Amino acid sequence: MIRYLPRHFLLPLLYATMAPCLLLSSALADEDPSLPLLEATPEEQVKDPPNYESLYNQGVAAYRDGNYEDARQLFTRSTAVTDRQLEAKARFNLANCEYSEAVTRSSENPEEAIAKLETAISHYRGAIEANPQDPDARANAELAQLLIEQLKQEQEQQNQDEQNQDQQNQDEQNQDEQNQDEQNQDQEQQDQEQQDQEQQN
Repeated sequence: MIRYLPRHFLLPLLYATMAPCLLLSSALADEDPSLPLLEATPEEQVKDPPNYESLYNQGVAAYRDGNYEDARQLFTRSTAVTDRQLEAKARFNLANCEYSEAVTRSSENPEEAIAKLETAISHYRGAIEANPQDPDARANAELAQLLIEQLKQEQEQQNQDEQNQDQQNQDEQNQDEQNQDEQNQDQEQQDQEQQDQEQQN
């Protein structure tokens, strides 16, 4: 039995800072948590054709463990399946790997997060191509684009704040230098007046 990732999994992560605008479908109703994931031995994986269901299920297990790199590789391999429905789900979850990593990196490295979101959108589009009737892939692609726009706006604001701070520091430095020049001029004038007075006496 093929096991599927819950497609609403990403929403709590993404919308901690953004208001949700739609609800994606939950896990399939016939999924039985008591059933073990299919596992393929290394020998099975090299057979021709590969056991794509097993590869996909291993990808699901890796994803749930937070091992996105292994999940990405397994989902990538399972996209070669001739079953378009399974291919669509593999591409969808491949996009979710990039999406999840983008969310975790959005604060520390927004540029890398944006790059991963753009890759996720590409995979979502691949899922749509494999299954044009899948509304979840379209919805998640739109959400990824919204997050890209938000991160870019935050970057622009941060850059503007840094420029403003630099300008403020420069203005303060210029003002300090001007004040110092005025003080020097006043002191020179006082010294000259004192010298003139001493000469008169």
